[in-house]
Amino acid sequence: MLSLYHVCLSIVHLELNDLTKALFHAEEAINYAKKNNERHWEAFSLWQLGMVGWKSQKIKIDEAEQDIEQGIRILNELEMKTFETMGYLYLGELFTDAREYEKALKNLKRAGKAFQEMGMDYWLARTQKVLARIN
Repeated sequence: MLSLYHVCLSIVHLELNDLTKALFHAEEAINYAKKNNERHWEAFSLWQLGMVGWKSQKIKIDEAEQDIEQGIRILNELEMKTFETMGYLYLGELFTDAREYEKALKNLKRAGKAFQEMGMDYWLARTQKVLARIN
């Protein structure tokens, strides 16, 4: 489960705006997930890599979008709808930060609807918080 620890460290360092460490841990998370055949953690790591890579200007928005979408596809294959939906929130956050509001709205509305249907109040509130940044 080293991949989980690294993805969590990446999330923390991103919140602290330490993009160098956040990127390092996202890359490590993917490496460990692949090595240990932990597909679900690979998906989370791809989301994190996309977000951190874009914020640190190491990758372009298109590549970040591809990373996150690849994570969503993995979770879809694994039939993990709850976590798949979180990927759409990540895409919405990415596009909101990039000021691509049409793409952001599409993904945030999709995530919000699914979170509401599943009774996932924390994630619904988080989605609504990002939506408020657009409106």
